Amino acid sequence: MNSMTGFSQILTSVANIHYCIAIKSINSRFLDISIQVPGILLQYESQMRETLLQYFTRGKIDVTIFQKSGKAASSLFKNETYLQQMYAEFQNFAKKVKLHKKMQLRDFFNFIELYEKSDDIDPKTVWDSLESAFRECVEKVLLERQKEGTATQKDIESKLQILEQSIISIEEHSHSIESTITESLKKKFKEVMGNTIDENRVLSEIAAYLAKYTINEEIIRFKTHLINFKQTMSESPCGKKLDFISQELNREANTIASKVLIPEISTQVILIKQAIEDIREQIRNIE
Repeated sequence: MNSMTGFSQILTSVANIHYCIAIKSINSRFLDISIQVPGILLQYESQMRETLLQYFTRGKIDVTIFQKSGKAASSLFKNETYLQQMYAEFQNFAKKVKLHKKMQLRDFFNFIELYEKSDDIDPKTVWDSLESAFRECVEKVLLERQKEGTATQKDIESKLQILEQSIISIEEHSHSIESTITESLKKKFKEVMGNTIDENRVLSEIAAYLAKYTINEEIIRFKTHLINFKQTMSESPCGKKLDFISQELNREANTIASKVLIPEISTQVILIKQAIEDIREQIRNIE
């Protein structure tokens, strides 16, 4: 069982240029992949997407690769000669393009960044160096999703124990439903008709009420859904299927609640519905 939540970030360098690779994964009903990369890597976006499709089936996956600094960024302020040369280049560029706006310091540093990024760098060389770091980043996100998925599974298993204990308690109390209905109907007939009770009429009414209010079928279906739920938890991915099964569990609980005539059963139904709601909340983040 894997969660859909994870994050990983890796810093790496190519030809003295620092790159940051970040992958963030959050929950989503479907697989939604977003990739933002420098222009030099745009031709490799489809390759990154194919790699992600091999590992993810659900979730919103955001991939960001950006240049963290230029070649001379670490020593920029220590290199006065370099700054002077770049400022001269900046002034010449402003004159060529007839830039009339008042220049600010940030315009100068933006120019330096553009200048350094425009160096003749082979895209394949950059991607060949970044690909292994990209795959490592993907693996770290997968590991995070697995860790959180394991923790979520333990929490869900504790809720399943509540469901098992409660349905067993309901089944035990359900055996008294027939006697409760029989005694109640006989009492009502006696109050209305006195001692002139038609036994066949009483038995007919009891049979009709038992058909309407017994919950044996619901209990059997509930237990079957529990078995399917546990088996499905070992599958991957399993989130959508678990959500469907939890809906069926909730449906059976609602049916039992609508038929219930015994307070002890009502108490257990409340516990079941609370546990199912907690499970469904957890499942929303399962792949």
